[in-house]
Amino acid sequence: MGPDASIQKLPANERTLDLSDKKLCFIPVKFSKKSKLAALILSKNQIHELPKNLRKLTNLVMSFNELTEITNDMEDGLLSYPLIESIDFSYNLLATFPSSVSNIRTLKTLSLFGNQITALDCSQSSLTYLDLGHNQLTSPPQIPETLQTLVLDCNHITDLKNLKNTSKITRLCLSLNKLELIDHSLSFPALTTLDVSRNSLKKLPNLLKVTPHLRQIDASDNLITELPNFPRTISEIVMRNNQISKLPDNFSNLSCLGSADFSQNLLEELPALPTVLQTLIIYDNRITSTEVSSLPDLSRFYIMNNRLTEIPNYKSNSLSEYFLSSNQIRRIDCNLLSKALNRLDITDNEVEELPDALFDSNIQNGSNQSLKLTHIYASKNKIKSLPPKYLESELIYLNLSENPIEELPKTNPPLLEQLYVEKCNLTSIPLPNEKSDELIELMASYNRISEIPSFTKLLILNLSNNSIQNFPLNLPPTIKFIDLSGNEIAELPDEFEYNELETIELSFNKISKLPSQIKLPKLQTLKIRSNPIHGTFNTTGLPSLVYLDATETNLTFTDDILQVERVLISNDSIIQKIEENPTEISENTESTHSTTNSTTKSSSQSSQSEQENDQNDSDREISYEEKSNIENIKLSSQEKSKKGEKSNSTEKLYTSSQENLSVTENSSQEIFSEISSSSKSNTKIIENVFRFDHFTDISYSTFRHERESLEDFILIEKSENTIFTGLFDARSGGKFAQKTINTLRKLINENPLNFTSDYFHIVCNKITDLLHDKTVFDGSSMAVIMMKNKEVLFTTIGDPRIIISKAEKGGVRVVQDNLESRRRCGNKYYGQLTISKTVGDHLVYGIDIKAQPMSLEIEENDRFLVMLSASVFEMLSMDQFDEICCQAKTANDVVMALKYTAMANMSSDNISVIAIELTQ
Repeated sequence: MGPDASIQKLPANERTLDLSDKKLCFIPVKFSKKSKLAALILSKNQIHELPKNLRKLTNLVMSFNELTEITNDMEDGLLSYPLIESIDFSYNLLATFPSSVSNIRTLKTLSLFGNQITALDCSQSSLTYLDLGHNQLTSPPQIPETLQTLVLDCNHITDLKNLKNTSKITRLCLSLNKLELIDHSLSFPALTTLDVSRNSLKKLPNLLKVTPHLRQIDASDNLITELPNFPRTISEIVMRNNQISKLPDNFSNLSCLGSADFSQNLLEELPALPTVLQTLIIYDNRITSTEVSSLPDLSRFYIMNNRLTEIPNYKSNSLSEYFLSSNQIRRIDCNLLSKALNRLDITDNEVEELPDALFDSNIQNGSNQSLKLTHIYASKNKIKSLPPKYLESELIYLNLSENPIEELPKTNPPLLEQLYVEKCNLTSIPLPNEKSDELIELMASYNRISEIPSFTKLLILNLSNNSIQNFPLNLPPTIKFIDLSGNEIAELPDEFEYNELETIELSFNKISKLPSQIKLPKLQTLKIRSNPIHGTFNTTGLPSLVYLDATETNLTFTDDILQVERVLISNDSIIQKIEENPTEISENTESTHSTTNSTTKSSSQSSQSEQENDQNDSDREISYEEKSNIENIKLSSQEKSKKGEKSNSTEKLYTSSQENLSVTENSSQEIFSEISSSSKSNTKIIENVFRFDHFTDISYSTFRHERESLEDFILIEKSENTIFTGLFDARSGGKFAQKTINTLRKLINENPLNFTSDYFHIVCNKITDLLHDKTVFDGSSMAVIMMKNKEVLFTTIGDPRIIISKAEKGGVRVVQDNLESRRRCGNKYYGQLTISKTVGDHLVYGIDIKAQPMSLEIEENDRFLVMLSASVFEMLSMDQFDEICCQAKTANDVVMALKYTAMANMSSDNISVIAIELTQ
């Protein structure tokens, strides 16, 4: 029949045709000569032809079509649209763009974002909007006098000398270039918005002259040492992460300035501020003093990680939240607080007591208004007790973790919902308030608590690493999260029923058997690692289970364990069973494998249904509904096959070791073949089951927090004298990280651990290729280590860190850190992610980076080698990390302490840690 048979004629009255993401090679529509089509959307296809003579067409979208050039036929088509106003060829592979098209007189908007264009001339056009972000420009394009918006982000532009016709530009974006200087002779009389962030600028020109009507400027992440003269029109300044040491004395004269961000600079003092200021972000400086200012409209104020010894005196009627963490404040003066205050963060200061005035609603502050404080963040201070008025307060949230408090009042305030008292050396927990028991979250790990009171509404309980010997039987039916790991619990109740429970952590106890009756219909995560448990584990009573960690136990497992999405075990029984009869296990598990958190689907029925649908599709021509946006265009299974689109059939739960594992580079493939020619493993890989043997010198910890899924995956492989460990984070869901780690497992099974740089280099490049191919914008990251005796091969991409500690305090060193700077903001340590070290920086399109394997030798006094996800590293100072490692006796002590310290510091991200004891 040929392709013409599926072409349909578009009715003359259609105005918009949307054929995006249909995997098309041609447009399956014939247009009448009287077509009134105004908008044609063809993004995410492989179309290399365009229709001609669309007399009413004003908008054309051709993004994501893998175009390497604009052919003569396409150029003719574009030139045949007499009313065209907007053209979008973003996200292609174009190195050039025809000037005949860029200079079409009717054209107003041209978007060429994400290509490889080196130069462009559109000076004869009437463009008002031009986007050339993420290309290969080394100098600005030639633009028309009509242009109002110019986007040149992420190019290689070093100066703006050749930028002409700028009189009407109102918005100019030059982020992520190589600018070192902006010439003072330039003129932008109409410019209101300027973005020159992430360049190498050391100085800005006199903006009062160059940009007399500027309202917003972002010059963050540069090397600027002093502020320029700003026009009075300026309303927003972002100068984050520079080297500014002083604000000008006349800074308060900026009468329109509503928002200022000078965080991550070198400021030591603050002068008087503009009275209209609403947002002041000034964390991570060296500020010791602030001048009194009247700021009636100030509503956002961030001054964490400075050197303040007292609260700034900013007279505000609107400031409800004070962020003062990581300073040197010793005393809370309530007279300096806003009347609107409800949240106070004084984490990591030197406060010795909380005054009564914070808690007494009858006591008035300096504004003759009573405080209505509901949240106090006061961890890491020197607080030893709470004042009497605390029990009469309206507090909802209180964090006193890591204070020498030792004893709390006997009960809680009536409205308290969240109580954090981790690492306080407590022996007991306050009783519920008799009038109102509202507590829903209790975080009290690393204390000496032996029992828990009865709370009626508790949802989250963390009493890990305490002195609990018996599982608490007084937990309410509302409970969703329980962590009792690291205690002395010997047995569980025989009838174990919690209808709302979603996560339970019982690792590192003394439990010897499982309950005989389990009914946990919503349980998703079960961790029973390192318990002397005997018996057979099955998923009866656990229909929603998606994560099981049963390593270092004596359990055996039934076939239904393969219903669980991720299983960590130390027992080979289920693996051996699959090796003995893989077909039987495959058939059984394919019909029961759970693909959701709460329901079990029949994969065989799903696969059969998909096959029937594919068969029906093969007889169906491309069709469309006659409406403004044409949808539901379907490709036959044959066309899908031609495009290389994968089938949606059920994924195998195990993979033969004979599966093709070719490496992209021919030379790498030859090297790998040479390495693996001597031996091959016949071990099957079950893609959801991970075996972690009981290693006395290696430990790990993973934890899903507020994210929808545990995106992190870890790998520990150990042969007689070689250790291979990996930590992977795919950011947008765990499936790509799981795909990567299973590919790595197959590679290692096919080619047993071989401690050579060639072997390590090939393995690292293979998995980074996978991560990049699947997640271009994802920011996927990993850390991988291969270790033999005192030699280490390693690489990191993105956020994870590799750190080595000494046996004595003071010797911590970061082996590889891909953050350009490490700056603290509150509980977190931040830094700009180095673009060249990540697989797809989320701020930068199209980054394609290979792993860079490196080597080191373990030194004489090295104690632990630790791999950390960013969620742990950003929560700890190096001093804290050093102290944890020095106090730890084993690798497991390290990972548990790091995990719970991150949680105590209010990390909301997934947590992953691997530790290797180097003295073993």
